[in-house]
Amino acid sequence: MKVDFTPVAESDLQSVVLSFEQLRNGLGDRILGETRRIVVDIEQFPESYPLVGRQLRRVNLSVIPFQLYYAICSTRIPVLGLLPGRMYPPSRNRILNQRLLELPPRPN
Repeated sequence: MKVDFTPVAESDLQSVVLSFEQLRNGLGDRILGETRRIVVDIEQFPESYPLVGRQLRRVNLSVIPFQLYYAICSTRIPVLGLLPGRMYPPSRNRILNQRLLELPPRPN
């Protein structure tokens, strides 16, 4: 199945890359590289990362303390966000649940 970033997840990624690139030259490229590797892993083995809740899966990035969240749908794998690993769990869950609700309906 194909992994695709929702618009808000794409925005998360761009913001994280720009922020960390400003902290250290080259860190943004490392984040992008790791994200690409994770996407390939997810496409090959979508269920290999742990479930967090009923539908969401989480991947810890090794370069920075952030986590990538995705869901497995019938025809695709949407990435819902790239969030700080130390985010207050109720806030994180509220954000991710809202993003799940905003996914377009499955095609018939």
